[in-house]
Amino acid sequence: MRAHLDSSDGTVQHWIKGLGAPQRLARVHAAARLSALGKSDPAVVTALTEVLREGTVVARKMAALALGNLGASTAVPALVGALEDEDEGVARRAAMALGHLGAEAALRQALQHPNLAVRTMAALALEESDRGRPRAA
Repeated sequence: MRAHLDSSDGTVQHWIKGLGAPQRLARVHAAARLSALGKSDPAVVTALTEVLREGTVVARKMAALALGNLGASTAVPALVGALEDEDEGVARRAAMALGHLGAEAALRQALQHPNLAVRTMAALALEESDRGRPRAA
């Protein structure tokens, strides 16, 4: 089954296309597969950041989630840019992903975002980040 995770045979492009599938389950599955692939293949991060900039709304949302799940700090600039996406759902998911990446400076800036939902997601992501950090005695 490892052959399914091999990005050299075009599988990455197959899953990238899946981010825009009409069925929600197919989109979630594609994002999960890309998250698994990306842990060993930096080309996945590159492909996901391209989708985040140029994909359909649905694909941009899923790309933001996948980038957060990957834990790739190289995705932070693209996710910061996605905070300004015209679609609130994309911007909220970018804030969530920044939280997964521990990008606290970007989240603190997002607290000034003009959209209440994006500010709220940034605040929640910061709160989660604070919970994961050991407290001083």
